[in-house]
Amino acid sequence: MTRNIDWHKLIAGLLFSGFGGVALILASGLGRGNWVRIGPGAFPAVLGTILLVLGLVHLLLAMLSKQNPVLGSLLGRAVVLVPLGVIVFGLTIDRFGLIPAAILSTIIACLASRDIRFSEIVIMSLLLAGFGAAVFYYALGLSFVLVRGF
Repeated sequence: MTRNIDWHKLIAGLLFSGFGGVALILASGLGRGNWVRIGPGAFPAVLGTILLVLGLVHLLLAMLSKQNPVLGSLLGRAVVLVPLGVIVFGLTIDRFGLIPAAILSTIIACLASRDIRFSEIVIMSLLLAGFGAAVFYYALGLSFVLVRGF
């Protein structure tokens, strides 16, 4: 009997389990403290446990799946354009400022979807740039340049 495996869930499960296991191993050398005074290893241990459990659930769902998606679909537009948007943000935030970098990276990441309209891209990029400026610059007071030259 051949078994259909959902490769997307299998890969996600392996990644979640791997990151969770590494977090648990790294947190094992730190003190966890108690409920009143949480130590430096408590948060990584909790986060690692959550990731490990989520990974195991994904692995179980991957094995029980009735679908068999093609592994080659992982090499789609989203896998290329979303990380490219993050890289562009990192390269442009110092040169142009927070708002233009957020707008540019959002536009690039939105191009990964075949269904999105231009008006949705513009609205989403402006809202995300405004939200980022409101949270990081105004609310938290971080020293970002909003727009270089202004």
